[in-house]
Amino acid sequence: MATQPLADRIRPESLEDIVGQRHLVGENGVVRKLLECGRIPNMIFFGPPGTGKTTFIKYLMQQHKDKDFIILDSYLLNDITSHSLLSVFIDNKDAIYILEDCEKLLKSREDINNPIISTFLNMSDGILASVIKCKFICTFNTDLKNIDDAIKRKGRMKLKYEIKK
Repeated sequence: MATQPLADRIRPESLEDIVGQRHLVGENGVVRKLLECGRIPNMIFFGPPGTGKTTFIKYLMQQHKDKDFIILDSYLLNDITSHSLLSVFIDNKDAIYILEDCEKLLKSREDINNPIISTFLNMSDGILASVIKCKFICTFNTDLKNIDDAIKRKGRMKLKYEIKK
């Protein structure tokens, strides 16, 4: 009989089980408030690997079973402008898309030629966003300063939180 991986066995099952990160899960924590109000905005969680970004997302998914969460592998993000992937977004209006380890997608256009980010920006709050009505939860393991400034704009990603060790 196979056992669960250690990470799954020790993963917190409630906000009270999470050690540290009180700014996110404490009495006035952002994640706690999100759960209480039932609304999930566009969000960014960033920090070193192993700090709990995926744990927070799994917990949000567990508490919002009435919402459609769609997880996109980072390799799919290279095709974000393809007709077939855009049709997934159009066919799944109001879904919440989880983009883990998406630092390449969100990387600053000043550092590299990154045409994909324009499509993502349009999907997150541009004209396309008004059609697909989706939200994004993005995680990455790089510093926030490496991410395109347009992503960090106040109206685009409502919540930006560094998950610390």
